[in-house]
Amino acid sequence: MAAPRWSLRWSSLALSAALLAFLAPLGTAQQPGAGEAANARPTLAPEVTARYVAHYEAVELELREAHVPELTAAQRAARDHAIELLVGYRQAADFGVNVAFPGARVPHFRDDWGRHCAVAHLMHSTGAAALVDDIAATQNHAWLSELAEREDVRAWADSNGLSLAELTRMHGPGFVPIVFVPPPADVFADPSLDTGATPPAQGTGTGAPTGGSATGGRSRRAVTGDCSTDAAVAGRPSTSGGGQRSVSGDSRSSVTGAGHVDDWWTWWELNKSEFLELNRLAVPAPPHQGSRYRFGSGIEASLRDRIAAAARPELAEALSDPDAAVRARAAVAYARIAGGEAIPALMPLLHDPSMEVRHAAILGLGASGSPAAVPALLRIAGEGRVSERSGDISAWARPLALTALGLGRRHGLPDSIDDFVADMFVDDADDTGDDLAAASLVYDRLSRNQDLDARALAVFRDERADSLQRCRATEALGLSADGVLLPQMTSALSGPDLEVRRSAALTLGGFAHPLIVARLKTAFELEEDPLTRGFILLALGRQGGTSACDFLRRTLDDGPATARPWAALALGLLARTHADDDARLALRAAVRRGPTTADAAAFALACGIARDGHATDWLTDTLVEGSAPRLRMTAALALGMVDAEETRPLLRERLTVESSPLVKAGLAQALGQFGE
Repeated sequence: MAAPRWSLRWSSLALSAALLAFLAPLGTAQQPGAGEAANARPTLAPEVTARYVAHYEAVELELREAHVPELTAAQRAARDHAIELLVGYRQAADFGVNVAFPGARVPHFRDDWGRHCAVAHLMHSTGAAALVDDIAATQNHAWLSELAEREDVRAWADSNGLSLAELTRMHGPGFVPIVFVPPPADVFADPSLDTGATPPAQGTGTGAPTGGSATGGRSRRAVTGDCSTDAAVAGRPSTSGGGQRSVSGDSRSSVTGAGHVDDWWTWWELNKSEFLELNRLAVPAPPHQGSRYRFGSGIEASLRDRIAAAARPELAEALSDPDAAVRARAAVAYARIAGGEAIPALMPLLHDPSMEVRHAAILGLGASGSPAAVPALLRIAGEGRVSERSGDISAWARPLALTALGLGRRHGLPDSIDDFVADMFVDDADDTGDDLAAASLVYDRLSRNQDLDARALAVFRDERADSLQRCRATEALGLSADGVLLPQMTSALSGPDLEVRRSAALTLGGFAHPLIVARLKTAFELEEDPLTRGFILLALGRQGGTSACDFLRRTLDDGPATARPWAALALGLLARTHADDDARLALRAAVRRGPTTADAAAFALACGIARDGHATDWLTDTLVEGSAPRLRMTAALALGMVDAEETRPLLRERLTVESSPLVKAGLAQALGQFGE
């Protein structure tokens, strides 16, 4: 397997979205031929139709359960009629299909064969045929968030007692990659067109790589089990050679095969610093509701300086340690404590025999926050070396230096550096390699820059751009939380590039727009890739609100097995971010029912993320009696996050009797939450 790109190491979203991608070729749709009969309409395979039917059933349930006391009698009657029309639409199951955008879920208000989407069907059936015709002619592929800007759409929704969020929920894109279904052979008089049973699957069917870029790149590939790889109509095999794949509500084929637990675990490992409060001496811990005194937040400057001064000689000595891993970690730690004084000691490490140490030295220069590090970092970013006489530091030195400059901006470097970076990587964007281009977008995430923001938007909109760059651009744009980009971000969430879909899912969690939750719920129901579905659930948790909480609770209770750990973590996020007691109650109910062995660790972390003190008894029992080391470790971490003072003696005791190094590490981190 090819070595991971530098940016997959240093961007948590990139790692979360790409680390476990075992990919298979993407199918290609076929257009109907000019000589084919008019009645030869493509139809969806039964398993794909079932997914859409389940989606509309969920929407109907939400519509019936909604509390709408503000509606007039006329609106209520119109709403009831609209729900019955939706029931009829679902039962007919003659859903629109897409032949114009292979591999992408794109809305079709009216498809090429005259079939309406659900919203268009309701409009047409309630006397708004002219409105349907106008939208089909002018905005046929628009998302509801765009159509919601139209006064006539808002007026129709209001008169029928429906909210724009409810219309967004039912507005499912008309996509699965389709293969044209031929009519009976006598229509074509062509015996070569077989309409018999579906041939057996070709290829591995396991999601293992079959060639192309390991990071997606320009070779568009998807994960086994994603409906974008489906030969999604009956009668003909996929043209990709990938074979038929099931599109079921409880698909257990994940990006890691049977070990789907590793998907959410990788996300946690890459993002746990968001939830574990590291009591750094020099950085005040951010206050949060219910937080008690933190060691780093109120310590006297003189004491902090004395502790740092005592640590400097130890760290400086560690820069010469025989173990390269120790040297690498000491480089960053020493830079953080010593600042500009660390620069003379870090420069020789740029020539260390170990590439790991050389890379750490680059990052240490940025982490120092010292202007004295800027000339060297700019030189490395531009040339990959520190002087004319020295050799290249590594193939990844230039993008790492750019990342280090972004870190330096976070730690005090002046904003004038932004202009140097923009000059270096925006004006010559066409000549910039993929890694450097992606690095400039990572820099934009660390230090917002108007020129880089504009470049990120251009890359995000360019569907021909390198997949890695589009992922980084998607993440950079997420920092703006600009709801104006919702239609385009929604398209990315439904696009053909699996990695970009994952980045878009995570990014949408931070956007501010009243229709995002509805769109995410529908995207979850129509998405097949388990990891992308997990990221969509996390985005719902970050969005918060009653609608998101109810959806996550239902997924936790009755959803597919692969989604339940994600739903638990998302409820933890929702509870933590929005102080939502309903989310905590949903987690407690799931814990009382007893999570499966595979899900217990995720449930423990979810309780910790939620800071739910009522979960303390279960977590302490799990810490003491849990059979698997990882489960005991997560219970320890959760107790630290819950911040229950009465559990501190137990954590200390377990640290003395626990034999597993993994669990001992978790106990140490948990005690660190208490300032120990």
